[in-house]
Amino acid sequence: MDIFRGVVAIRLCNEGSRSEGRFAYLCCEDGEWELTREGGVPFNDPYYEPFDGLDVEVEGRQSGSFIIVEKISESVAEVETSEGEELKD
Repeated sequence: MDIFRGVVAIRLCNEGSRSEGRFAYLCCEDGEWELTREGGVPFNDPYYEPFDGLDVEVEGRQSGSFIIVEKISESVAEVETSEGEELKD
C-alpha cells in the first residue's frame, strides 16, 4: 500500500450525458488522481463527501489515472515547538 497526500475535490463531470456524476479527485503537487474503491463505481460515491476540500492521506494503490482507495483520513498538521517537540494540531 502507498500513501498519497493532497486535497479532495468533488466535481460534477460529464454534465448532460448518461455518465454525469460527481467524481472525487485527489489534488496533489504532482497532479490529480481520480479516487475509486475496489469494485466500486468511480462516481456518486458518498464515502468521499465528508472529505471534500480537506487535506487528506489516502492509503491505496495507483492504477493508471486512478487511486484505488483502501482508507482515507484527514491529515493532522504537525507543529514543531521551540524545544524541538512535535505537537499535533
